[in-house]
Amino acid sequence: MSGRIAKAKVLKYSASQLSTAEEVVAAEQLLAIRIDGEFYQDFLCLPGQEQDLALGWLFTAGVIDGIEDIRAINFCAAEPQADRPWACVEVGLRAATQARGSDGDLPMRVLKGLGGGQKSSAELLSRLPSVNFEPRISAPILTALMAKLPQRQEVFRQTGATHAIAIASVQGEVIFSAEDVGRHNALDKVIGRALREGLSLTDKIALLSGRVSYEMLFKAVRAGIPILASVSAPTHLAIRLAEQWGLTLAGFVRGRRMNIYSHPERLTDLVPGGSAL
Repeated sequence: MSGRIAKAKVLKYSASQLSTAEEVVAAEQLLAIRIDGEFYQDFLCLPGQEQDLALGWLFTAGVIDGIEDIRAINFCAAEPQADRPWACVEVGLRAATQARGSDGDLPMRVLKGLGGGQKSSAELLSRLPSVNFEPRISAPILTALMAKLPQRQEVFRQTGATHAIAIASVQGEVIFSAEDVGRHNALDKVIGRALREGLSLTDKIALLSGRVSYEMLFKAVRAGIPILASVSAPTHLAIRLAEQWGLTLAGFVRGRRMNIYSHPERLTDLVPGGSAL
């Protein structure tokens, strides 16, 4: 937990009275990604799992197509330290991967780039297969899994300022999770860890603590995740993408209820005739 939380002095207002207090808040750091010695991207994140975050981001952004494209990954000279609000990850690409960007730019930058960059998200999506249709999960198991997600939110319990994402099996086991101040970062962290450990996500479930936007759905499709469930709402574009690419999307998964927005055929033990599961 060291380095992931900090303390701040606050004024508390209650019943027309002001008082001073010290509160625990989530820490942020600037993470820089360097590729073959050159700066490529930076963004803010929760300290921890920086190499997984870099791997996941490079994969979902289309810079790499898999762990086989990575020659080496290490912390730069600026190794994360408790007294430094920044970190740096150095990635070495294999020659074949470098050649894909031989026009002078690496393939694309999705997070800037669902707006701009060398390739559009539509171009990258055009190369993706639909996700695996085989996995099935019982609806009660899915809701029980979601109930376990808060147990993975250590920083959130202290600060209320982070998101968590867990990867789980259809049998109901939480395999691993990640927490971050950004939803996108948390998803990239679990995708990066799966890449590093050689774990296929094509028969797994992703459990989200926040809103499912187009970008979040895009990353899930890129990773081949067939089932995405969130305690919150999806956006319209996320639903359209889930329908198009064959992903089962469930939102407002709370207690024994959920909204199923696309491909309900992967959910079993649904009871028809009622307004709730």
